[in-house]
Amino acid sequence: MLLESLFSAINPDTYQFLAQQKADGRRIILATASNERIAKAFVSAYPIFDDYIASNASENLKGRHKLHKIQAMTPEFSYMGNSIEDYVLFEHATESYLVAPTRAAKRKTFTKMLDQQEQSTI
Repeated sequence: MLLESLFSAINPDTYQFLAQQKADGRRIILATASNERIAKAFVSAYPIFDDYIASNASENLKGRHKLHKIQAMTPEFSYMGNSIEDYVLFEHATESYLVAPTRAAKRKTFTKMLDQQEQSTI
């Protein structure tokens, strides 16, 4: 059931964006804190992904752990995420995309926008 809901949850606009990026020659890697078993099934169901990195029994690939794993693969990357834990990746990514954000991520984005607005008026 969890896999069914994951597979039906992919946003069609996001998928089209990723398809265009892949057509432009970019590698698309699923970087998830979900278990590697789920990530492998997801990547198998969606061949748009070239590879995946995911959590396993010894490593929870969330936040800074995910960032370090990605940086070990490549110094420059674009990142698409939805949670407040993804902001550490957004800060280091060449390009950042917030997609289907959690409530906490929406709040953080709004707060950052207000802070930037205040700084630009000072």
